[in-house]
Amino acid sequence: MSFSTPTRSRPVDDLLSCIELWFDDKYQSDDENWPNARFLIRGGICWPEHYDQATDRVQGVALMLGYNLQTDRAYVFEEQPFTCIDHMIDPVSRKIEAPGLAPWFNQMFSKYMGDTFYVSQHDDCRDRWEREVRHSPSIQAPPRFVPCPEWGDVSRGESLIWEWLTRKRVHRFAQEGLDRQIMNYRKGEEKFLPAYMHALACCLSGMSTQIEQAREVARSPQSLIGKVKNKMMLDNPKDWRGNT
Repeated sequence: MSFSTPTRSRPVDDLLSCIELWFDDKYQSDDENWPNARFLIRGGICWPEHYDQATDRVQGVALMLGYNLQTDRAYVFEEQPFTCIDHMIDPVSRKIEAPGLAPWFNQMFSKYMGDTFYVSQHDDCRDRWEREVRHSPSIQAPPRFVPCPEWGDVSRGESLIWEWLTRKRVHRFAQEGLDRQIMNYRKGEEKFLPAYMHALACCLSGMSTQIEQAREVARSPQSLIGKVKNKMMLDNPKDWRGNT
């Protein structure tokens, strides 16, 4: 399907648990135009781990989703395949050989106020890639990586995706990477849960645990004041620095 991505964003609360989004360019100031809707903004990441025949490389995928708290539908706003965190640059030509994920993190925070990403891979893989993120000089808005509260294996991740798709609660751009992988997976052409679907399962799994809290904030932005002293308590993860 086709849908618009936001042009403006504004947090409802200091904890970024609910974000107001505008989908047109008529925004003038905070007092002159109401937002189109309030969203829970979360991402999902599959770190590069498995060889992809289609691209002839080990490739990861990052997704950014917005969950409309009024319509109860999630939208895959952004898809980003990657093989590294900082750009790989040819030492001779100085051209970018492989684009890194670091600029994308900055864009996601600037456009959506999105700084939280759910992950579900073994510790060695996660630690190695998250260490690269911590040491990247290009990332201006450090993301948080949250272990998924559920799914863990392929069958549970697969059933979670089909549940959301069957109920028409998650929408994606037609003919993009995620859409193509879902179509191929239905044909039985994938041997394991591919990177786009892995990232989607991570995000849906983690996002589902935060919907009610975000809805409470959307109704009353003051509702969490005094209840949450630290943003980490929202998802109860380790943040990108490894702190609790």
